[in-house]
Amino acid sequence: MDTTPTILVTLDTIHTPHLIQNPFIEHKTTQRDIYNQSRERTHCEWNSGETGNVPFDVILYNQYNQITETSIANIAIKYPQQWKTPHSDCGKPNP
Repeated sequence: MDTTPTILVTLDTIHTPHLIQNPFIEHKTTQRDIYNQSRERTHCEWNSGETGNVPFDVILYNQYNQITETSIANIAIKYPQQWKTPHSDCGKPNP
């Protein structure tokens, strides 16, 4: 039996506004407005954990529909032989 913990995540309902020249999107910071708005939009709850059908976190994506990160973590997808992460340009504002 697989005992790997599972938590519910959801995809944001709108793209993260990376078109705005905002250095707080490209670098980790305490400026969390964009992330908190995504969590509110998708009704994420910090205490949802492994129970219920309320999402714990939200997956963010840019205007090109490329996954960038979650509201509280980087994201990695496991393929059979390797892990993949979003390309570094996916989370950067356009010049």
